[in-house]
Amino acid sequence: MTPRTLTGIQPTGTLHLGNYFGAMRPAIDAQSRGECFYFIADYHSMTALFDPAERRRNTLGVALDWLACGLDPAKSVFWRQSDVPEVTELAWILGTLVPKGMLERATSYKDKVAKDIAPNFGLFAYPVLMAADILLYDVNIVPVGKDQKQHLEMARDMAIKFNQTYDRALRGREDPSKKDHGHRDGQPDSPGAQARRRQESRDPAAQALHDPGGRGGLREPPAGGRIGLRGPEKGAFSALLGLFCRRAGPAG
Repeated sequence: MTPRTLTGIQPTGTLHLGNYFGAMRPAIDAQSRGECFYFIADYHSMTALFDPAERRRNTLGVALDWLACGLDPAKSVFWRQSDVPEVTELAWILGTLVPKGMLERATSYKDKVAKDIAPNFGLFAYPVLMAADILLYDVNIVPVGKDQKQHLEMARDMAIKFNQTYDRALRGREDPSKKDHGHRDGQPDSPGAQARRRQESRDPAAQALHDPGGRGGLREPPAGGRIGLRGPEKGAFSALLGLFCRRAGPAG
């Protein structure tokens, strides 16, 4: 069976090197192994980003970044989430079947509320829209980190409830090698979760890799055109050079 992979990309800010090595590169490499579906999750971003002009700019920027880094529209499907109205229609239908207690048990939601993020309905119902994203496109691989694995389990439960209620077969295609829809044991948290942790550290290398407003941005030029590095900047530069060397492989 040909694998079909789904990757959602939130347009909430400037992509950085942490995004590239943690999510973009593996997702783009998957184009050589099967069908790949990529979408810009502008509906999902509305739980935290409320400026429509900024969301439009970010959406365009994310599209350009992914295309520049190797996403090939001739090999894959690439779209904006809000351009497919069926995803919100399915999300509403699933929402009528989901018990409130299931959503209240979502650890991702509880973690965000604990960090004083406003608990709006979109944030609370995030797993429902994510389930609609997965089930609508009949995918069998959804690469996520440990912090999102619970949402995949919820998507399964919603599909089962839908099938029982409406006597329909709403499910992803079975892939024996991916029993959990793409999550692999030992896979770290999603790049976004990793970035948040590293941003909280004082390690200059980590800050350079994961600070969207710093010099780790994929489209961010050096400040003032300066080349000379000293102090913490040397540590950050060494980390970036190390990542490049690991990616490029041995010389010769």
